[in-house]
Amino acid sequence: MKKHILLPVFVLIFSAGPTAQAGHQVVLNVSVADSLQDKFQSDGRLFIFISENPYGEPRYQFWPVSPMKNHIFARNYGDWKAGGKLKIHAGSGLIRTGPFDLGEVPEGEYKIQVLWDQDKVVSRINAAGNLYSKVQSVNIDKDQEIV
Repeated sequence: MKKHILLPVFVLIFSAGPTAQAGHQVVLNVSVADSLQDKFQSDGRLFIFISENPYGEPRYQFWPVSPMKNHIFARNYGDWKAGGKLKIHAGSGLIRTGPFDLGEVPEGEYKIQVLWDQDKVVSRINAAGNLYSKVQSVNIDKDQEIV
């Protein structure tokens, strides 16, 4: 009986070890463009979209679920000073939808977009008054800092 119990446990441990893929540390430096400072509000929720889908804007790619995943990270910020910069990394306290954090992003080609949700009345990505970045294409093949 012990052989039957130990064998599946051994196989599970053995097969889980070698298949684990190491990821890379990604740090994002986020700031608001000078041209948008007059529209910027200091309280809101920062969304970071890291999409495997090469088409369209990541902020619109959360439905329908597809094999090319869109990993979403978010955190509420209060009193983000106009003109200030946020350095976002694995230790930034982000909520995430995916299986990895910013300290272990798997190698690959991604589209990255940042959205500042400052509309406290309407809670949707496309709400009037929200600020969002242009989409950046990034190849994650090493630890890197993205501006």
